[in-house]
Amino acid sequence: IANLMFGGTLARCPRIRFIFAHAGGILPLLAEHLVRAATVNPKLAAMAPQGVRAHLRHLHYDTALRMHATGIDSALALVGASNLLLGTDAPLRRSADQLAELHARGLADDVLRAIECDNARRLLDRYRDASRCSGCCACARCRPRYRSRCAPALPAPRARHRPRRSTISRIARP
Repeated sequence: IANLMFGGTLARCPRIRFIFAHAGGILPLLAEHLVRAATVNPKLAAMAPQGVRAHLRHLHYDTALRMHATGIDSALALVGASNLLLGTDAPLRRSADQLAELHARGLADDVLRAIECDNARRLLDRYRDASRCSGCCACARCRPRYRSRCAPALPAPRARHRPRRSTISRIARP
């Protein structure tokens, strides 16, 4: 994650939807270190023009093996519920156990719904509920606006051509 941010990839490619497993691993513990590194080093700060925290909040994270109190609380504090997706890390742990652990955290119903399904629906356009669509996706209802406003025009398909045979294959044939 730090490499993508400080290498400039996140700034150059803001429309890529990255999803990182296990709530970013140790990212919640290292986030402040990354912020300080960008504060001290102007070259690193230039690679994260929106700021380290903003770049981290733009990414998405799953909750696999992080539904315990420390894991889910630190992920919520770092990025909020809107960028967390349900992850179970099956078959290492049963999905039912993971869900029970998430529900035992005492989170609000809207936070649970966001983590369990709404964030994935928002992130993965083709699973979006068209009745709740905001008008900026590629669903059937928005497709004309999406094509003209968001997606670049696709180039015309190139004519197919047969590859030329190499000189060796022409010589080898009688």
